Amino acid sequence: MAEWSVWGDIEPAHLRGAFASERGEFRLTALPGGRTHLAGTTWYRHRIAPAGYWRLWSDAILHRIHARVLRHVAARAEADPPGRGEASPAADSARRGARRVGSPAM
Repeated sequence: MAEWSVWGDIEPAHLRGAFASERGEFRLTALPGGRTHLAGTTWYRHRIAPAGYWRLWSDAILHRIHARVLRHVAARAEADPPGRGEASPAADSARRGARRVGSPAM
């Protein structure tokens, strides 16, 4: 996390260690008809009070990151490579933006 300031580089001690992504994963699950479900999960912790308020922001940010990655995967999976002639169903769930955010470890 970075803070912008007209005073140049500052050391925002209140942000040091405030948010940490512990781990993340994107899981592929086979579906009938040769389709694939793609879900993203991130486990994180934050040390900012009030926790409930900041959890809303943290979840929203992570949802946006997941959605961006899933859209990218869908676009790549559905690209029409030379000689293929049809789009892949591999990213059905990604196109719909399926995503999860793991529970924060407090």
